[in-house]
Amino acid sequence: MALYLNRLVAMKYLIHTLILITVVLSSCVKQDKDLELDKNNEQHSDFYLVPEANPKASEDTQRQKLSSFFLVEQFSVNANESMLLALKKNPPGGVLFWNGNAADSEKIKEAINAYSIQAQKLGVMTPLFSTDYEGGAYNKTPFNSSIPGVQRFSIGFTKLVHPRWLGESMKMFGTEMCQLHGKILAKELKAVGINYPLSVVSDLATQSLTLLRGVSKDSKKVSECLVEIVKQFIKEDNIVFVTKHFPGIGLTRGDTHDGIVTSTELDPIKLNNHLKPFLDLINFSKQQEKEHILSIMTTHAMFKGYDSQNLTTESRAVVTELLKEKLEFKGLTVSDAMWMGDYGNLSSKELMPVYIKAFLSGIDLLMIPGNRFKESVSYFRKVYDRKLSKEEIEVLENKMEIGIEEVYDLFEARVEEAINTHELVRSKLKYAHEFIETKTPAELTEKEQARYFEILQALSK
Repeated sequence: MALYLNRLVAMKYLIHTLILITVVLSSCVKQDKDLELDKNNEQHSDFYLVPEANPKASEDTQRQKLSSFFLVEQFSVNANESMLLALKKNPPGGVLFWNGNAADSEKIKEAINAYSIQAQKLGVMTPLFSTDYEGGAYNKTPFNSSIPGVQRFSIGFTKLVHPRWLGESMKMFGTEMCQLHGKILAKELKAVGINYPLSVVSDLATQSLTLLRGVSKDSKKVSECLVEIVKQFIKEDNIVFVTKHFPGIGLTRGDTHDGIVTSTELDPIKLNNHLKPFLDLINFSKQQEKEHILSIMTTHAMFKGYDSQNLTTESRAVVTELLKEKLEFKGLTVSDAMWMGDYGNLSSKELMPVYIKAFLSGIDLLMIPGNRFKESVSYFRKVYDRKLSKEEIEVLENKMEIGIEEVYDLFEARVEEAINTHELVRSKLKYAHEFIETKTPAELTEKEQARYFEILQALSK
């Protein structure tokens, strides 16, 4: 009987581990047509160049900034000709490197340096350079398994642990490991020019997707750890800490990479518990007078406790009324990837109105695949010019559930608001090429690494 129970426990542990591996890997691998299109076409000289149907409109400086509302994914790490030209004609708000070519620290330096110098020459506001960087290049988990994490760059960088280790470390070492984690993150990423990394999540580790990506199930511990990390970003300066997935994906049970995920939680106490890390980071950045250092990513999940009709990405109730007004967040609000879940299956005719609705909900920066950039900027320009076709008007009105004139008016007001937010954040950042280091990132943090892995070794015993 005892042998049977032992085997049963072992089998349950194996099943749990396999499920966890599947979940984590599915969140790290982008398997869709957009990725393939970007991979195969981003070297074309016109890949990011948006045709202008109204040449005289170039005199409208506000209109020229519409392209800045997009964080454009780039599959490979290189300074391609098309993006260099786009910085002159229709500069995006930033570039997110997917690192499909497994580039090292020198390659990412080279690409960012070229883009940044081009932007400065053209007088373009400091571009944001981003990548997924939640940790886990050190694959071992606190549960004695080995699972890949979300750290796009590892060659020349410290292989960081899954954030769940940070929560575990607090039992013996307080926030010391959190502090070291933040210091290594900020120093090493800034050294290659990445000034807008998608960093440690504020989600509670209460579901399979966040079990390793989240610091802890305890909201107080999450807040304490993340505040220590943000302190290091403030000390380094010129690098923004991006956390996610507002208003707390730990309230859900599914994976937004696969489709619609819904939280039915209505209890205000539980909702506020998952909001706490976000609110504490907002209040801390405000106290430090460094509100531009914090950026918050929203999730595509639906939360019935806040909005029973819309996904967070498209919810004014969540993004504007809750995050920006009630919690008084002043930094950049960025969407999760707009190729995820059901969004990846929409036609352009259906997807462009989604982008408008997300923007009107309060999203300042839409994360989109590179192959969607041209049509997105063109569509935003048509809305700005109030020149959508009859068919486009019908689709957009159905999506927004209001008349087109109201949509146009809301868009005009929102453009001004978003431009102001971008200026608040990006005008305070130096151009990336001005602080890129000659040393490899890992060479800059040898002292921090020694103590970091000393703590990890103690925790692993």
